[in-house]
Amino acid sequence: RVEYFRGKDMAEYLKNHTATIDEALDGIDTASMPVDDQVQLFMTVMIQMGLAIRADRLDVDKTPRQGKKGLIKWPKKLLQLPGEDQVWNPKSFYIWSFARPTSPWLYLGSISIVLLVAGVCLYPLAPVKVKWGVISVLFVLLILIFVLIALRGLVFAVIWLATGRHVWLLPLFFADVSVKESFSVFIAESVDADGKPVERSRIWTRLVAVAVAVAVMHALRSVAPDRAATARRVKRMNRSVMEYFELLTMDDKAKLGEAAGDFASEAAAAKVDLSEAQPGDLNQDATDATDATGGGSSRANGDTYANTDDYRERAPNQQIHDEEL
Repeated sequence: RVEYFRGKDMAEYLKNHTATIDEALDGIDTASMPVDDQVQLFMTVMIQMGLAIRADRLDVDKTPRQGKKGLIKWPKKLLQLPGEDQVWNPKSFYIWSFARPTSPWLYLGSISIVLLVAGVCLYPLAPVKVKWGVISVLFVLLILIFVLIALRGLVFAVIWLATGRHVWLLPLFFADVSVKESFSVFIAESVDADGKPVERSRIWTRLVAVAVAVAVMHALRSVAPDRAATARRVKRMNRSVMEYFELLTMDDKAKLGEAAGDFASEAAAAKVDLSEAQPGDLNQDATDATDATGGGSSRANGDTYANTDDYRERAPNQQIHDEEL
């Protein structure tokens, strides 16, 4: 990683600070020279001393980006030119061959990274409210990213099906650019290597795409699980996520242990063999056990603790794996 400047910016600076040139080129009569010649002489000396190295854009940066009319102002990567091309040209880029003194912001950023890593390591010891705050912020950011991705796909699909044009919302969202540049272009049409808009898709291509999409959605709907099974899996997943991020309080764990004990007792009274039961069937078995014994249901503690298929009474608040069931 290096620092560089544009030749025209340096030329503009030197024209407004000719005293700098006179001081640097002490012993050379520059007062009688035109300003442009003074700048060229100064930069030639800089290049010959190896203080500035001429560089050029990569081939990929020599054409405008999607949605842009001009070239990118500050390329992320430059190509150093060979020795015979190390001359002064105001239209080129020049790399500083020395590093500036370390900025205090660098030390501040380094300390912040260390504190961030320490905070992540101390996450298991944080209060539950702090954990909920961290998870909520990260979850909101994740949702925003998925919403943007879905919105981009929806806009592209609608315009493509209607006109055949390849138009993207936030076309630089996945490009190798900074976060600021990712949102610099709101909407633009895709272009080819020559910078021309991509050829429109034909109507039969779009009709085939619609037919395939409808067939895939119908196939997925035909194999989709019923709502009850989906609800049970969502509850198990929710409990697993809360346990993984240690978001359960001691009261929550106690209630889960009590629900597991109630379920095991009901299953024993109904003579249900837990060793042969599948995790997805245990909720239904618990309901049958409750009906057979006429006893109270573990659902009395609320839906949050109704799915106790991953728990047993053999140890307080101990989670067991599905294969052990």
